[in-house]
Amino acid sequence: MTFKKVSTFMSTTVFLGFSVLPHADTSNPATVLQSTHLTEQLNLLVAQSLASSGQKTTELSIQSQFEGELSWQMQCPDWNIERLGQGPLLGRVTLHLTCTHTQIQRWVPALIKASAPVVIVRTPVRNGDSIPTENLGLEVREITWLHGNFFLHTSDVAGATARRSLNAGVLVAPSDIAPPLLVRRGDQVMIEATAGNLTVSDVGIALNDASRGESVRVQHTDTGKIVQGYAIDHDVVRISL
Repeated sequence: MTFKKVSTFMSTTVFLGFSVLPHADTSNPATVLQSTHLTEQLNLLVAQSLASSGQKTTELSIQSQFEGELSWQMQCPDWNIERLGQGPLLGRVTLHLTCTHTQIQRWVPALIKASAPVVIVRTPVRNGDSIPTENLGLEVREITWLHGNFFLHTSDVAGATARRSLNAGVLVAPSDIAPPLLVRRGDQVMIEATAGNLTVSDVGIALNDASRGESVRVQHTDTGKIVQGYAIDHDVVRISL
């Protein structure tokens, strides 16, 4: 297998793996050229589908191959591949091929695999613990069958709370974490009360945990009055007058 460095619409560097297709007649230069042309198209489509699904990464290795009998390749000198459906184009898929010069169409099965650096935890994490940046790393894993259940950037996980215990080296999935807590029960918080262009600040004690945008009940330190607002930053709660 060879690797070719290409520039994609993502403005990032993507490494696409080009595989020689099974059953191709490698003694026939025309067949090899057609195989390479089709695989190149397919790998670019895969990269596009991942980016459109929000899976942007600076390094992506893609391996793709058409399956089954491949004599159809020589029925047209210039096949175009169209993707069917939405989401990442990974795993076993069916592709729609059309010939530029004729009305020939084909529906062809293919197997598409991809690997990328994904977020893992470096050391064990207990359920309910916050996950600091220094305990996160990137490790290349196959993402073909993960259905998007991974993170590509440590910043997406840093500060989040673990919903279950995680062993060292485990890939972090969205279901494994809760959004980072900005306010914790019992902590002193700043209360921002707003009315139009007027903002008044006070202090109080948070009565519950909250992530960004979640509701928080706060007891005023001086008056003991309980008010309700929402978390907007670390130890900052906003209420409306």
